[in-house]
Amino acid sequence: MNASLSSTSPCPCATLHTADTAPFPTRLQERLSFQHLIHLKFAGDACRCTLLRDGKELVVDVPVAPLPRLVPAYIYDLPQPYFIYGGLAFVPLTEPYLMEWGDDWLSDAPHELVELTLSGIPSVPEERPVIMSRCFPSKMTAGYSSLTDRRVLAVNGEPVVNVRQMYDLVERLHHEADHLHFELKCVGGNAAVVVETATAIAVRDDILETYRIPAHASKDLLEGGVA
Repeated sequence: MNASLSSTSPCPCATLHTADTAPFPTRLQERLSFQHLIHLKFAGDACRCTLLRDGKELVVDVPVAPLPRLVPAYIYDLPQPYFIYGGLAFVPLTEPYLMEWGDDWLSDAPHELVELTLSGIPSVPEERPVIMSRCFPSKMTAGYSSLTDRRVLAVNGEPVVNVRQMYDLVERLHHEADHLHFELKCVGGNAAVVVETATAIAVRDDILETYRIPAHASKDLLEGGVA
């Protein structure tokens, strides 16, 4: 891997002939990560790069910007979005959610969710993982309690992008299908949670009354204001 750096760069003394693992030599017997050069920039600054295309050098200015996070690190002055279908509760994954595992949440929280939080990058705009956070006891949900705190990948084969899109998807499929199949991410093979649409609303309403939950979905979702 070869790269060049403009003489106006904050690090003009670097000779950017990087190794396969991308550290570069600078000064005497020093090597720095290539990322260091990017981290010297501010959002919106341009990074001048020399590329090889079809055997010819091409100089381009690439603007730098923070990578969007798949899982939000902080939620300011916003209530927790949620919705309940059948006996299952769904919420978007956030870092404050994982902090409910305590000061050692990096070790104690589910490892798959921690990995998403630390290194996940959205594959499509507005992607935010949704998890099945709770399985309320009922005949419909018997056997599913061990599958809580897992990411929902799809509903009836349609991918889940965020909690707003999933809520709308579930509302639509409830009137179109006899059963809803929730595909959950699991180590060693994904799991499926199946809910019968004919009894889902009755089970949900019974849970709302039993646990004194004021609504089956958060106000933001009911009003269509959260992504």
